[in-house]
Amino acid sequence: MMMFEASPSCRTLESSLSRGERWTGVVIALAVGGCMRIYPDPELPDIVVEWFADFDCSADGERVVASLSTGDPAGEVDRATVPCRDGSLRFTDVARVQYHLSAHVESTSGAVRGGYDTDIDLRDGLNERVSVFFGGTRIDNFRVAWAFDMGASCETLFVTSMMVRASTSSGELVSLWGASCKAPVFMNAIPSPGMFTLSARAYAGNAVVASSLESPPFAVTPDMITDFGTLTLSPCGAACPPPGL
Repeated sequence: MMMFEASPSCRTLESSLSRGERWTGVVIALAVGGCMRIYPDPELPDIVVEWFADFDCSADGERVVASLSTGDPAGEVDRATVPCRDGSLRFTDVARVQYHLSAHVESTSGAVRGGYDTDIDLRDGLNERVSVFFGGTRIDNFRVAWAFDMGASCETLFVTSMMVRASTSSGELVSLWGASCKAPVFMNAIPSPGMFTLSARAYAGNAVVASSLESPPFAVTPDMITDFGTLTLSPCGAACPPPGL
């Protein structure tokens, strides 16, 4: 597109334009003091991802890894990795489409300590700022993930919440926690050291719609994060456990 040189007064007016005015995608003509400049749409939107470094970061060597994916089937289009202590990262000049953002914290050993997923719509062309919460604290001592079998998913089962249950190796319930179905990993703290198993239930409203078997027993100790692996939940229909404890 043809561009005209601008006098200082033209440049001053250009800098005063809002992002929305510059994004319109049509030609803007400014006539100030006898000068004119034609403006194309030179910018693509940015995504800024922020987190609470004082809460989410336990050690200086930890890092945050974030990826953007789009399409059906989804494919990764960009990835960024920064020290967790930075507190933010930026994807610059991304296309004006819908994205899925996935971010997680990695420990110094490379273990995933907590994650966050969300959808972002950039079709309006404006910058997006996303605050993420990784769900980890300095007292967490276990992590677990889950998946559904029989082709089920959070969406097909209309899951509104998850419940994670910790039991002793003898079967005594010691703790339970609520969680989001789409969380890529769940972390929390079992209050005392020992041998424990984990199980999970998926709820649609107040009804249990899927449940897992107990995991193998794992040792939970202070100052370490025990990985219970991935629990597999099966749709259970009429055989589902009651919604109580």
